[in-house]
Amino acid sequence: MKKYLTTLGVTRYGFNLTTKVLDVFDYAWATVVKKDPPVSGMRYKPWSFYEDWLEVFGNDRATMLLLRM
Repeated sequence: MKKYLTTLGVTRYGFNLTTKVLDVFDYAWATVVKKDPPVSGMRYKPWSFYEDWLEVFGNDRATMLLLRM
């Protein structure tokens, strides 16, 4: 998510570990939605499996190495 938001030009954001939702300024989120409209519903949607994802994926990151065109 960090790289995704940075790619869209959003550099000031956070993740609230208590509520498990993204913490992004309104103007920054407007930029994200303008560039990628389908994500508009994710701002206040809780990521209830966040801890499980950390355990499963750890520091793994997706890369373009296995991309097939």
